[in-house]
Amino acid sequence: MVVNGSMDTLAGLEEAKWNYEAAKEPKELVAIESVNQDPKRMEEAIANHVFQGKEKETIDKTLSWLLKQIERANSGCFLLDSNG
Repeated sequence: MVVNGSMDTLAGLEEAKWNYEAAKEPKELVAIESVNQDPKRMEEAIANHVFQGKEKETIDKTLSWLLKQIERANSGCFLLDSNG
């Protein structure tokens, strides 16, 4: 999973797309719409990759993706007994 702030100038969306394309499945690209676009606060926004004000959305999307991957892995998983 690649999560990126839409206004991130440190690691922009283009770089996120390259990372996504290079990743193996399962994969997902999520762009979080940036809130903090005030030029006077860009240094602060860059420091947190422009997730400020969107922390809950970022965590929720990441957790949802992780839970899907766990469910997917468990659906094809064979449990072994204590003998291996």
